[in-house]
Amino acid sequence: MNNQINEAFSRFLSKECRPEDINILLKYVASDDNDTELKQLILQSFYDKKPALEHLRKTEPDYDDVFNRIREKIHQNEPDQVPVNDSNDTPSVGRLRTTRKWYMLAAAVFLFALLFVYLLVDNRTGASADMARQTKYKNDVEPGGNRATITLADGRTIVLDTLTTGSTTAQGDASFSKTNEGQLEFSTSENREQPLQYNVLSTPRGGMYRLVLSDGSTVYLNAASSIKFPVSFGAGERVVALTGEAYFEVASSTLDNGKRRPFLVQVSSGEADDKMQIEVLGTHFNVMAYANEARMQTTLLEGAIKVAAEGGNATLKPGDELQVDHQGMRTKHGIDTKEAVPWKDGLFRFEGADIVAVMRQVERWYDVEVAYKGSVLHHFTGEAHRSRNLSELLNVLESTGKVKFEIDGRRVMAMPQE
Repeated sequence: MNNQINEAFSRFLSKECRPEDINILLKYVASDDNDTELKQLILQSFYDKKPALEHLRKTEPDYDDVFNRIREKIHQNEPDQVPVNDSNDTPSVGRLRTTRKWYMLAAAVFLFALLFVYLLVDNRTGASADMARQTKYKNDVEPGGNRATITLADGRTIVLDTLTTGSTTAQGDASFSKTNEGQLEFSTSENREQPLQYNVLSTPRGGMYRLVLSDGSTVYLNAASSIKFPVSFGAGERVVALTGEAYFEVASSTLDNGKRRPFLVQVSSGEADDKMQIEVLGTHFNVMAYANEARMQTTLLEGAIKVAAEGGNATLKPGDELQVDHQGMRTKHGIDTKEAVPWKDGLFRFEGADIVAVMRQVERWYDVEVAYKGSVLHHFTGEAHRSRNLSELLNVLESTGKVKFEIDGRRVMAMPQE
């Protein structure tokens, strides 16, 4: 089977085929000689789509029988053989066109019948996978979502889920509202003579939130994180404090003398020695500082930042990632900025991560506790959607053949596969 057939068939299954693809496939399926290859192609296309369900091959019905019945049905209605003209042994043009037209129609019927079988397999194995998950796990856990609380300067705490979309809450000379996009947006008269008042926005495990500060800067706060920020920034530098993980899009601002107005992020993992300060020079960047992670790190996507930590100072340019731990600081260059912040884009992304590193992310996003039975000596590379239930993510990890899981309430047990 050549690449042209493979590519045309792939586009056909994804409903992106072109007219020339249909012609190629019609000619191909019109021949009985291609049945075996065609059956292999359609089944392999399914398992390429869902590799984690490869084991279901063992319980498949006899698809050969299904394919053969389609063929037999077509041949039962096949027109009589084209008669031979006694004078010159040449079929009549009219009958030749009719027969050729029938074969193309039969090929089309067969092609779409194959698509039906493909969808039948898809639905069957999807249902089988759901049954397998229900049997294997005592329960499932839904993914995290847009959840956070805000503690105001006067001590009041508001669960943001309870705020009505579009409602406005006054706070001194400032106010904030929950927008239709599910973000918290502050506005202020920017009276820089007023004393600073600080709010704290916190996300639980299984939560994330987007915040627009009074200067127009946007902060995406990941799970189990908090940011302390002023209701309205003062006349000098803009300062916020972060624990956990956040992605910043900092708005440019100038002082009264026309000079750039600094934006500083004071970062702490919660441990006494794990601190750093980031000076922003108009930029987009991500910061991660969790107490249970081995290091703090910041990744620059746009602009420039200066970082000061116990291990020294560094200036980053786009594509740089700075890591800070007890051994000092080091910079990685050439990071793919389009893939640098997967959590913000709704993804888990693992690059050679061990099982403990993977499950720390699982704990934060699904709000579960993970325990281990035995050692899983494998490093994981790949990505998965954060919008899926926990069982679906665990099944993807199990498809490596290196690890298996049990779910009981909000407790997950990880162990090596035997």
